Amino acid sequence: MQWDLFIGRKKSRPAKQKDDFDRLIDAIESFAPKKHLGKREAFYYNYRTIGPYKKPLLLLLQTISENRGALPEETSCAKDLFDQLKAFYDLKDRLSPEDAVKDWGLIRKYRELFQFFYNINDISTEELLSWVGKAD
Repeated sequence: MQWDLFIGRKKSRPAKQKDDFDRLIDAIESFAPKKHLGKREAFYYNYRTIGPYKKPLLLLLQTISENRGALPEETSCAKDLFDQLKAFYDLKDRLSPEDAVKDWGLIRKYRELFQFFYNINDISTEELLSWVGKAD
């Protein structure tokens, strides 16, 4: 009779080392609304695997994690967030700062950033532009 001593025992995998992205994502997920996790993963987190997006995404996530709990209109973080978002979505830097404020696609992404990460849903365009410092 032969006894298999290893029945039911699973091989343990070595723990994956957390990189800067993982640490920032963990910090953001500690305060961000859970209901938007799928959108954050789809529109932000999955870009960490694409080479040109790595550095701008890392800077954007770092800015988001540093400004947790602070309402953007009360701090200077809104301008930093817009600049980092522009760098992330405008990799080739084709938009001047003046054009970026007029780009409705970028303004929509800016509004969504506050919704997905800070659960701020009712922001007018004028309010967003005043946070950036370029109200028309």
